[in-house]
Amino acid sequence: NGLRGILMQNDRVDLNASVGASLPVDSSRDPVREGMPDLRPTLEFGPSLDLTLWRNADRRKRLDVRLPVRAGTTLESHPKFVGWQFFPHLNLDVRDPAGATGWNLGLLAGPLFSDARHNRYFYEVAPEFATPERPAYTPGGGFAGMEYLAAVSKRYPKLWVGGFVRYDSLAGAAFEASPLVTSKRYFAAGFGVSWILGESSQRVTVW
Repeated sequence: NGLRGILMQNDRVDLNASVGASLPVDSSRDPVREGMPDLRPTLEFGPSLDLTLWRNADRRKRLDVRLPVRAGTTLESHPKFVGWQFFPHLNLDVRDPAGATGWNLGLLAGPLFSDARHNRYFYEVAPEFATPERPAYTPGGGFAGMEYLAAVSKRYPKLWVGGFVRYDSLAGAAFEASPLVTSKRYFAAGFGVSWILGESSQRVTVW
């Protein structure tokens, strides 16, 4: 849960770490990118300033605004800087939602912004890779879409279970006109199980 209560003695302000990543893309297996260089996997890392806007008396409900800024680099023998992302969003955490004891519910929504360098890495078509069906294109920076996410989880004595649904929209994004953008909407869902092999005899409260 990052660095908490160290830089500022305020229980409504946290400075945390924010991490993101992207998967590699083999252009030879992607008709839209055929003939273009492969995309290397990237790792994004940076600080996130989290401000608590509201919480109830027993702290079972909490509304934060989170302001993560991340710098991205490729994961390869000679890493390359691929730009910046800013993801301001609202985050609502609820313990025991609707009386479901032990469960946690998280809701998140907000816009993404990315600089021109980041957008060029993913969405640029350089003149030498242009075709009649794929014209040359160079995006600028700015608005990069909206993200909405809902997640639930529960901790058992030796088990953790969780699931999520996520919806992204690229409508109005700075790179929306790129010929590499074939869909402006994205839906994903997932489920996870974690077995707890051991834990400290001393526990601390997260929030």
